[in-house]
Amino acid sequence: MIASDPEVTSKELLRDNTYKHQQDVRNLLLEVQRLLQQRGDNHDWSKLRTLDWFYAAYEGGFCDQSWFKMHAAAERHHFTSQHSKMTAQNVTLIDVIERMCDCIASGTARCGKVTPDTELDLVMLEHAYKNTWDMLRKTAVDPTTE
Repeated sequence: MIASDPEVTSKELLRDNTYKHQQDVRNLLLEVQRLLQQRGDNHDWSKLRTLDWFYAAYEGGFCDQSWFKMHAAAERHHFTSQHSKMTAQNVTLIDVIERMCDCIASGTARCGKVTPDTELDLVMLEHAYKNTWDMLRKTAVDPTTE
């Protein structure tokens, strides 16, 4: 039973529902953690799978954009690139967080400073929030089915 009516809800039921709520939130956060871990484990996989091509592009100063076009199309965190397959309809906060981590880590490693990410607009961020909400809602347990 869900505690929703103070007239009929006992303190014990309220306590039990609070424990259940904690578990539900914990489970959703564990799902977010799993998704972030998965992104960390697979970050820039296209660089490693095409290392010879990546190295040739690197040596050439990326003048030939063909490697980067493939990379941006293959990696979700490059969703602001014109070559990305991502749209506002499928970007999530997981993509945004991976992008943030990528920008910070690469800026720190390459030049010792992090420049602000000016390519992410608020409309895309709003879509990422809504899409993540929808994704997590599908993951959550529906109390009416218990």
